Amino acid sequence: ALSANLSKPIIYSDEKPSEVSPYCSAPSPAKLTSLTLHPAFDVTNSATTLLLTSQPDLPIRLTNALDLAYTHASYTWQNHLTEAYISPSSLLFVDNDHFVAGAKDTLAVFNIHNQDAPIHEFATRKGRKARKLYGADAAGIGGIVSSLALSTDNILAAGTYNRQVGLFENVGQGESMAAFDLSY
Repeated sequence: ALSANLSKPIIYSDEKPSEVSPYCSAPSPAKLTSLTLHPAFDVTNSATTLLLTSQPDLPIRLTNALDLAYTHASYTWQNHLTEAYISPSSLLFVDNDHFVAGAKDTLAVFNIHNQDAPIHEFATRKGRKARKLYGADAAGIGGIVSSLALSTDNILAAGTYNRQVGLFENVGQGESMAAFDLSY
């Protein structure tokens, strides 16, 4: 079940802390692989309570956190060879109109007004064939992108379950700046 604790924060004092209860909750029909809130999310304005979710074998969905039964939009991200849906394991809103999705060895940037496909998609590292046959740079990160963060100067940080972190220019639409292996 998906629930959101959206009450006012507890301020520490000598008084007994108040009880925190969910503002709303709803069962999820399938396992969620990732979710993120819209940057303008404000529980006092139901028009802004947007939630982006991903589930296995389904398009990415933009729903209202207060009414999960209604889908505002769905975004198709498919494998070009098999036409299977790619289910992102991490999602991040960049601004009010764009979000980044991370999956195995791949990042994609979407515009919320364009539901057809990502506006930009790229591999987080060069493939084995490119590295072996053509001497492509081995820098990059490999594995499932498990977390995403954005700096104030639009540098996207992507972390993988393989304990690697990559930094990408221009919100993931630019070149790979650096890659770190944290497996030591």
